[in-house]
Amino acid sequence: MRVDYNFYVESFGGSQVQESTWLSLELKAEKRLEHFSFGRTACDWSEKDWEQNAKYAICEMTEAMQKREARGNISSENNDGYSVSYQTEQTEEEFESRLYQIASTYLMSGGLLYMGVDDE
Repeated sequence: MRVDYNFYVESFGGSQVQESTWLSLELKAEKRLEHFSFGRTACDWSEKDWEQNAKYAICEMTEAMQKREARGNISSENNDGYSVSYQTEQTEEEFESRLYQIASTYLMSGGLLYMGVDDE
């Protein structure tokens, strides 16, 4: 685990993900980030100039996964006159695209998501 729950709450200011589900979702987010970065984040993050941004990306991606699991396909609910609206289920491709957008917000400028070949 690269991002612990304490970092999520204290540094990121997160509150949407419960500690009991953090580990499972964080590991999934970490693997997706590794995939998006073509394995560049599979190394030791300590003392990397992008470490903090990668941790923030993991936190936001974890919140997105939590929100998807919690809401299912309900888009709004009102218990005053009992009304429930359902959205069409987001496809896996659309959700992956959303996670990539989150990762790119934090990491695109550092070159981790660059699809080309490194000169090194």
